[in-house]
Amino acid sequence: MLTGYVVRIYPTDEQEDLIRRSGGSCRFLYNRLLDYEKTVYESEKRFAPEYELNIHILALKEEFPWLKDVNAQAFQQVSKNVARAYKGFFEKRTGFPKFKKKRNGDSFLNPQSCRLDFARKVVHIPKVGDIRAVFHRRIEGKLRSVTIRIEKSGGFNAVLLMDDGKNLPSLPEAYDEEAIAKLDVLGVDLGIKELAVCSDGRTFHNVKSARKYEKLLKRRQKAYSRKLPGSKSREKAGVKVAKVQRKIKASRADAIHKMTYQLSESQADVIAIEDLNVKGMLKNHKLASSIADVSFGEVRRQLEYKCARKGKVLVVIPRFAASTQTCSCCGHVDRPLKGFDGLKIRTWECPVCHTVHDRDANASKMIAKLGRDSLPRVAGEVKPVERPTVDDKEKSPKKQCPDMKEAGKVTAQDAGSSIFKTDETSG
Repeated sequence: MLTGYVVRIYPTDEQEDLIRRSGGSCRFLYNRLLDYEKTVYESEKRFAPEYELNIHILALKEEFPWLKDVNAQAFQQVSKNVARAYKGFFEKRTGFPKFKKKRNGDSFLNPQSCRLDFARKVVHIPKVGDIRAVFHRRIEGKLRSVTIRIEKSGGFNAVLLMDDGKNLPSLPEAYDEEAIAKLDVLGVDLGIKELAVCSDGRTFHNVKSARKYEKLLKRRQKAYSRKLPGSKSREKAGVKVAKVQRKIKASRADAIHKMTYQLSESQADVIAIEDLNVKGMLKNHKLASSIADVSFGEVRRQLEYKCARKGKVLVVIPRFAASTQTCSCCGHVDRPLKGFDGLKIRTWECPVCHTVHDRDANASKMIAKLGRDSLPRVAGEVKPVERPTVDDKEKSPKKQCPDMKEAGKVTAQDAGSSIFKTDETSG
């Protein structure tokens, strides 16, 4: 099982220069190979495979000798990424690949000849050497690759891809009714006011990281906009903006990771969530910033791989299931809770069973019920359809038509009757 670990690295000045040159060279090569792909397609109506891109790299090294200072395996990984991106575009799985820009940060991957030394706390990569690193948790498994990322804020990270040799726990493809009744299903209602409300009573608060640093980010962005484009002062101001954005991202990711870890470590066998239309929700200009700050897509992504590792089932209920509007006790649907105006109603009383519900708690209970109903069932025995025998067909009465004009007129009620079916059509 492959697992990625992100560790902070602190290179020396000489190592930092090598890392920046390697990242810039890989970015330069990516753009050159992508331009080569476009040229091949425009002239020959095809895309160049990976081996053809590797041959083109040799020609680029002769034209630009400084490319020889970078690890050749990192360049081969660049050609693999370009070929994969272009092929995905032709297969309509992804959009057209874009050219990389320096302002978005550089990265390069080292697939071989990398080592970890936990005693000395260093990461070794080819042509750069041992880089001081901070291992904040226990890392197990065999090292597969190391990706060095240069952040816009000026920091450096190493993404360690480790293989622990284990396989994902196997899950049954379907369940019988007795097994489903014994399963512990946990419903999770994601929201803006609270990050998540669970059917077992737990509540995970929303840290609202973007709002927390909103004033500081606004002040830094205002100072950045006043600097002269292309100047050193503008570059320094951009680094300050990137540092605030990194704090916002780290604060949000920390809260989501802690929540998804607790959910995956719970006693529940099945975790049920909603299929939210995040793209459509972002069109609401009053709530767009708050919805983007919660990051519903990241919550679902983390739950998918963490539940798979723990042997739990993640069920995504249909998008249009009225979980908030339906009473979890009697099943009555209360329509006033629907829409933007319904968000103001936090507690409501069911007009049928007169149960007072908290909006989010009731939704989590309904999600748990819908998640249990959505589990795949074992196919039972199919009862054969009763059909008339040959003797019954011969004894069945036939409709007598008075004339040929009325013979072709069949009513909708008689259209499904078996007396109008011939032996060929009924057999």
